[in-house]
Amino acid sequence: MLYVVGYLHLGGYIGNGESHVGWWSAALTQLVLGSFTFLSGFLIAGRPLRGGLGDVLGFYRRRLLRIYPLFLLSLAGFVALGLTYWVTAAKSALGLSMFWLSPPMTLWYVVMLLVCFVLAPLLLIGSWARTALTSVALLALMALWHTAVTPMDLRMATQFAAFASGVLFARGGWRTQVRSAAFYLATAAAVILQLSTARQDEAITAWTAVPAVCLVPILLLAGFDALAQPWMKSRWVRFLSHASFCAYLFHRIVYALLERAVQPHDALLHWLWLLGVGLPMVLAVSAFIQTAYDDLLQHGMPALSKFARS
Repeated sequence: MLYVVGYLHLGGYIGNGESHVGWWSAALTQLVLGSFTFLSGFLIAGRPLRGGLGDVLGFYRRRLLRIYPLFLLSLAGFVALGLTYWVTAAKSALGLSMFWLSPPMTLWYVVMLLVCFVLAPLLLIGSWARTALTSVALLALMALWHTAVTPMDLRMATQFAAFASGVLFARGGWRTQVRSAAFYLATAAAVILQLSTARQDEAITAWTAVPAVCLVPILLLAGFDALAQPWMKSRWVRFLSHASFCAYLFHRIVYALLERAVQPHDALLHWLWLLGVGLPMVLAVSAFIQTAYDDLLQHGMPALSKFARS
């Protein structure tokens, strides 16, 4: 998330706001967000659902309570600062803005993630083959919705494919797949397809990026698997992991407030101001909010915390 918070979005406040963004950054952003979405699906699949109503409701309680209240708080901040309209915020709170345009900037990703969590039980119940067929069917329904009903934000389809891929590889034994030469060839072809079409319209790139966001995270997972244990002992890694979700939710709010307080006219000073003051403030505020929310669930609202774990 540091790439998004500390480079992609931070640079948007400097100069004309687009000088640091090129065709390559759009492709890289698809892969960065796709990797995070893939990992969400991968981790969710570690706890398969039996299929009963109570099991499914318990899944929704656990997942939504972790992110939904914080998401609503961020939406309220966006509306208060004029970063989005209240109608857009209302649609987003209901998880509808990816299907009825347009979602709010930045927070579109959280709306997408909420939709993935709502659909997740369909991917976690039953056999691996059923999960694969369900994933393809849901992508087909999104394409049909976009063409026959009303245009939707096709980033929903791209990221859902990554989420479903995470579930599938977790359930299918990903380490075995990574060892095959065919997997490496398929991944290389997927990246070439994504990069070769990166300058096209979003209606094209959203679909041509699907193979890459499904396969590249597997390589990253395999590469970091052996290195994860030493890294996880680092305080900085634990801190960034703890603060990352809230950093994504609230960094626009922090940047907007800083821009209204101080806005250096010199581009270099502006960049140094946001990088040296804004980014650390984002991380500090995000860590505080996440810690406060965790404490609220654990100590301030024990009944609700027990409800979330059930």
